[in-house]
Amino acid sequence: MFDEPSSYLDVKQRLSAARIIRSLLRPNDYVIVVEHDLSVLDYLSDYICVLYGRPAIYGVVTLPHSVREGINIFLDGHIPTENLRFREESLTFRIAENSDEFMIEKSRAFRYPAMKKTMGNFHLAIDSGDFSDSEIIVMMGENGTGKVRSQPSPSFELFKLTPQRQPSVVFWPVLSSLMELKRFLR
Repeated sequence: MFDEPSSYLDVKQRLSAARIIRSLLRPNDYVIVVEHDLSVLDYLSDYICVLYGRPAIYGVVTLPHSVREGINIFLDGHIPTENLRFREESLTFRIAENSDEFMIEKSRAFRYPAMKKTMGNFHLAIDSGDFSDSEIIVMMGENGTGKVRSQPSPSFELFKLTPQRQPSVVFWPVLSSLMELKRFLR
């Protein structure tokens, strides 16, 4: 049994861990994995059991479902075979036919210049660009490649924002847990 094997791993490490776990499977054995990352769950699983309940009160495990059906049951918050809703609202993803559906008013855009930063053998180059106060920007890369260490320093400003409008939350400080995020937002 593996409990959240992809926690704290980057994408490459998650796929590697999933391959290693799948390599353990033998014809007369089974492997149980508890996982919260839907992409890893989809990549790793043959079947999915959805768990629901209340901590220290009760817990229920559904019968196995196909991967697609199990993920959709979890997202919907409803188990059709039991006619049971375990969450009031469905979790949905917005899907657009084309990028025009996601266009936002760019008059609220913040522009930033091209930037470079070197720390030892680590080199970061950022092209100039812009973002809006209604966008989320994600830095993605392997662990240990300097995403967190690339934070602003006297020689490196992440964004040169115009003074008339400052976003309420920029990327820094880097928050490592939900509890830290809650404290930061207070």
